[in-house]
Amino acid sequence: FGVYDDGTAVWVVGGDVGSTLQGSIWRKVDGGDWEVMASELPGLMFKAWNGWFVGHGQAYFWDGTTFLEHPPPNGARLVTARGSSRDDVWAVGGLANPEVYHWTGAEWETVVVDLACATDSLNGVFVDPTGDIWVAGHAGSAAKWDGTSWECAATPIASEDFHAVWWTDGEPIWLGGNLLAAAEE
Repeated sequence: FGVYDDGTAVWVVGGDVGSTLQGSIWRKVDGGDWEVMASELPGLMFKAWNGWFVGHGQAYFWDGTTFLEHPPPNGARLVTARGSSRDDVWAVGGLANPEVYHWTGAEWETVVVDLACATDSLNGVFVDPTGDIWVAGHAGSAAKWDGTSWECAATPIASEDFHAVWWTDGEPIWLGGNLLAAAEE
């Protein structure tokens, strides 16, 4: 489900969506072969970022030798993570509600999402150069958290689901499409 290049290795995450729903983390060091770094994890893994690995009810940090487990509050489903440093990480997800969590370097803090900005799960997060947090999610959810309050459009800016948000040239860009709907026959 996710890939991250840390400059010396490529990390990929995913799992068995067919039967066990167990997750796995793989790594390929420059010039080497793919190696399984963790397998049979208790849930699917969705994304990797800067040593962090998040998934269904789990979050791990690779300290260079081992994975340190930092489970999210209430077994939250974390879909992606980004931050300004390894000790300042933001993760989003949820199943039927938008969920935002902030890793402070010691613990996860829950940030309550204004339901005017998002009423369903979130799929994307980005920390801009000023430290504002941008999120993306279902039914065109797109919002900014400045550390105190949420800012969002009065109506969704799109009807399709956003899967990512990115910062470029001083502006956020939301990306996605209706990739969560079942195929029509």
